[in-house]
Amino acid sequence: MAKRIELTAEERGNVVLRMLRKDSKASNLARELSISEPTLYKWRETFLKAGVASLERRGARDEKLRGLERDMKEQGLTINELTVANRILKKLLGTFKVTDETRDLIDQERKAYDGRVRLTETLKHLDLSSSTWYRKPVENPKPRGRPRKSPHPEQVEAVRRLCEAYPFWGYKRIAFVARRDLDSAYNDNLVYKIMEEQGLLRQGTPDDHPAS
Repeated sequence: MAKRIELTAEERGNVVLRMLRKDSKASNLARELSISEPTLYKWRETFLKAGVASLERRGARDEKLRGLERDMKEQGLTINELTVANRILKKLLGTFKVTDETRDLIDQERKAYDGRVRLTETLKHLDLSSSTWYRKPVENPKPRGRPRKSPHPEQVEAVRRLCEAYPFWGYKRIAFVARRDLDSAYNDNLVYKIMEEQGLLRQGTPDDHPAS
């Protein structure tokens, strides 16, 4: 018996097509390829099943495309809302803040779409919450946190004397000596502030700036 010929998937497909077109009989093809007729029929069955699966996949793909088209129509309002938000941001050219002017601007842009733009979604695209939008502005708001106290003149003078005694030291060393010899109130931040205000900071030292 002649040696069996190994065929690729594409070549097997061509053999099946010859069978389907009746270009050659199955017995002749089997003899030509040194294979059995049942093997040829098995190839044909696989070939036909693959064709059906391909048609099913195409149908599923078409249904998916129709679903995407429906989604796009439903998302029409969202596209309008994004357009409004982008136009507002371009006009503002900066960080968005809720003021009477920006409120009027958003209302005008929404009216341009005949009320088809939802305010909540527009605010979302602007990174604004509804509570921020409806919150009434407070006139002359009080500053947050405790007011920062200015260093006492005696503390300023003490730090100046230490800087004169150790002109090449940074603020951390000055603060350490001040705490050791004077008072524990001379923390790093206080000494840094005094030296900065008095122009006593040395540039290029490892402790130019206090840790945040």
